[in-house]
Amino acid sequence: MKLPAKLTEFEDRFDLLNEPFDKPVLKPRANRFDSQGVEPGPTPVLIDVGILLIYNGWSSNCIYKPGGVIFSKEDPTRVLKRTEYPILTLKRDYGQQFDTGNHCVAEGLVKDNHRWLLYYGAADHLACIAIYEEEAK
Repeated sequence: MKLPAKLTEFEDRFDLLNEPFDKPVLKPRANRFDSQGVEPGPTPVLIDVGILLIYNGWSSNCIYKPGGVIFSKEDPTRVLKRTEYPILTLKRDYGQQFDTGNHCVAEGLVKDNHRWLLYYGAADHLACIAIYEEEAK
């Protein structure tokens, strides 16, 4: 789809989007780091085994932490695998430094050859990066 020149033209095209499913594709899970809520993080990425979505979840303490889920390419509502624990937790207590919750909110994800770069917000005040190096095949 070509982006329209004016925002009003884009707004007129919102009717092209639809919600074909009558239920959410991801829900909170009892007694886990994401027991109270989940929200999408960075744009999903196609990988060999499916669609990778890094999401942000929180429990009763309202501290956000990122998790990961892989959806089926054939049925993007079907969860193939989901992390049991957060994929990243803050080692520093930025929350104490800024007098806020020590949130870790995944915002951007980049694949750079054998590295995954996860950009995240820390304690509602900082932009940080975490790097995952894939093992050589």
